[in-house]
Amino acid sequence: MNASCNLAVEHFGLPVRNVLKKVKRSEFVCTGSILRMEFDVSHPLAYGMPKEAATIFDNNCAFDVMRSFVAKKEPKSISKYPEENPLMSGWIYGDKVIRQKAAILDIPYGKGKIILLGFPVQFRAQAYGTFKLLFNSILYAGVE
Repeated sequence: MNASCNLAVEHFGLPVRNVLKKVKRSEFVCTGSILRMEFDVSHPLAYGMPKEAATIFDNNCAFDVMRSFVAKKEPKSISKYPEENPLMSGWIYGDKVIRQKAAILDIPYGKGKIILLGFPVQFRAQAYGTFKLLFNSILYAGVE
């Protein structure tokens, strides 16, 4: 979850890039704010989620999916930041950096899959709204 996704991206050579990994504070700042997120509710990872929900931003990731000539299946975006300003509460500078970027990805890998949860789905009071994403991920990981 969160910035630990960078480890999986680098270690497994995934065809995604965290656009926030090396972003400068002069380009983007957002800590502890509540942002709007859009979900693909047809995907099992987003089971029980509304099409839009509030999420906490705390050292999050925002992913660009790269096209791969090697992969037979492309990563599937399960949630993304909206096209318009995502801020619901708090403060954000440079929100254009994350607009339309993926926050949760389902990435086929070998005979299995890697699920990247790019924001803290278990974060304190936010857990009521997004904790199900963690449990959905655990259940979905066992499905072939």
